[in-house]
Formats: sequence, C-alpha cells, structure tokens
Amino acid sequence: MNVNILKSYMQVCDIHANRLQSALLKTIHLVPFTKDHLLNLNEIDAAFLEVVTSRFAKLQDTLGQKIFPLVLMHSGEDVRDKTFIDILNLFEKFGFILDATFWINLRQTRNAIAHEYPDHLEKLSVDLNAVYNQSKELLDYWEFLKNRINKLSI
Repeated sequence: MNVNILKSYMQVCDIHANRLQSALLKTIHLVPFTKDHLLNLNEIDAAFLEVVTSRFAKLQDTLGQKIFPLVLMHSGEDVRDKTFIDILNLFEKFGFILDATFWINLRQTRNAIAHEYPDHLEKLSVDLNAVYNQSKELLDYWEFLKNRINKLSI
C-alpha cells in the first residue's frame, strides 16, 4: 500500500472537516431547523447550509470509501473482494470504530441529504437537524481515527 495515498486522503478529510466546522458555526443561529426557517433563508445562510451538507457528505464518504480500506490494507488485511459491511465489521473488530451502527446512521443521513425536494421542507428540516446533530460526532470521530492512524507508524 502506498502510504502517500493514505496521507493525501487524510489531508482531504482535514479540509472537509475544517470547512464543515466553519460552516456549522456560521449557521448555528438557524438550528433547530423548521419549515419556516427554510422558507425564509437568505442567500448567505443558504450558501453556508450547502457547505454544511456537502462537506458532511464528502467527509463521511471519503472516510468510508477511501480511508477505511486503506487503513485496513496498511494493517495487513486484504479488502479487494470485501463488501462495505465487511470492511465496516473489520473496522469495528480492530477498534477503529466503536460500533458499526454509528457509521450506518451517518451513511443514512448522508444519503437523505443527497436529494433535495423543495416541496418537502418538513423532511428537509428533519434531515438538516440530523446533519447538525451528527456533524459533531463525525468531526470527533475523524479526530479519533486520525490519532489512531498516526499511531500505526505510517
């Protein structure tokens, strides 16, 4: 495994995490989201919400699709023919994640915000509240995982 690839993806994750954190701070005044909030968003708040949802999705996706397999390969695991759930179970087995359900919930939230339905603002407000609730967990998890990776002598 090329360690430089892992380090490169870790830098990408840091960028996503930093941008997500900044956008969360810029939009905290909108939480909790309601249909009325969404109907009355100004352009700046809407743009920052777009950053929140896109960086949440990108961080979650980059970790699950790139970092997880690379960490397992670095740990000596052959992940070429493994399903994502197999990878997730190995990640849990080796203590890189405490509970696979945590990651499945993040993935479901990412999938929910991937689709915008302007005529379903109630659902969108629920999904945005889930993103806000899970963003801190995702950011904390990235810090935990980054520390674990750095201890692998990479």
